[in-house]
Amino acid sequence: MMLLLKLKINQMFMKKKAKKAMSFEERRKAYLKQPQKRSLEVRNETSSVSVKYLVGIGAAGSLFFLWILWLTFLNEEDYASRDLLLIRGGFVLFMFCTVWMARLGILIRNDYVQVDSEGITIDAHSKHFFTKHYRACFRWEELSAYSIGITEVSAGVELIRREKIGNKLKLFDVNGCLVGNFDFQHYMDDLSGVERIMSEYIKKVDCW
Repeated sequence: MMLLLKLKINQMFMKKKAKKAMSFEERRKAYLKQPQKRSLEVRNETSSVSVKYLVGIGAAGSLFFLWILWLTFLNEEDYASRDLLLIRGGFVLFMFCTVWMARLGILIRNDYVQVDSEGITIDAHSKHFFTKHYRACFRWEELSAYSIGITEVSAGVELIRREKIGNKLKLFDVNGCLVGNFDFQHYMDDLSGVERIMSEYIKKVDCW
């Protein structure tokens, strides 16, 4: 009897351990089998309009500046050597900027932050020039608190209007230690939708 009880306890422990070790994709498959929990899912993604804008402008700009650069080689005799060097240097710099825009659009196109009844999964990039790729997955029982930071960004076609978006996130474990500090690129949707679910499982703190 005692042996059976011991075996049962060991099995329960192993099941719990296996559940904790599950990858996000495994949890996702199990989660989809429970329709009643799907309403708790919120997925925050990069705006598809922003991706098209970055890739489109970047690709078109790169081709345009490449064409101009090619013209300077065809008409070298029309320019002084010093002027030619400055013109080419300027167009190379502009072309680099447009290539960077297109590259950024491709990099961030699949970025997301997802929360559900199991926890939070992050696969996204930072807003820095040399972007950092964030990949993290936490279960709610591993966390105790979160904090969302606000960033002011330029908005609209004219880029004059300023908007405040919540695109910074800090996560704290059960001991109150910082386990995640994310500063997401601002082409991702505001984190307010994600926060609505997070606040049901862990408390909000202000630490920005």
